[in-house]
Amino acid sequence: EGLRSTAVDGLDRLCGALEDREALLVLDNCEHLVEDAARFAGLLLGRCPGVRVLATSREALGITGEVLVPVEPLPAEAAQRLFLERARAVRPG
Repeated sequence: EGLRSTAVDGLDRLCGALEDREALLVLDNCEHLVEDAARFAGLLLGRCPGVRVLATSREALGITGEVLVPVEPLPAEAAQRLFLERARAVRPG
C-alpha cells in the first residue's frame, strides 16, 4: 500500500503542476507496461485538459481518444547511415 500511496501522491503532484498548462508528455516504450501506461495517461488526460500524450508502443494503449500512427522501419541502408551518424556524434573519429 505504501508504494501505491506514493504513486498516487506523485500523480496528484504532477496533475497539480500541469492542470492549467498546455504540455506534451512523451511516454516511450509503453509496450512493456501497457496497462499501467494506459491507466496513467487516462488519469492524467482526465485531470489536465491542456496536456497531450505521445506514447510509443508496439501495442495500442486502448484509451479514449487514442490515435494510432504506424511507423514503418527505415530501409537497411538509411538505418545504417543514421546509426553511424549518431555513433560518430557521441564518439568522434
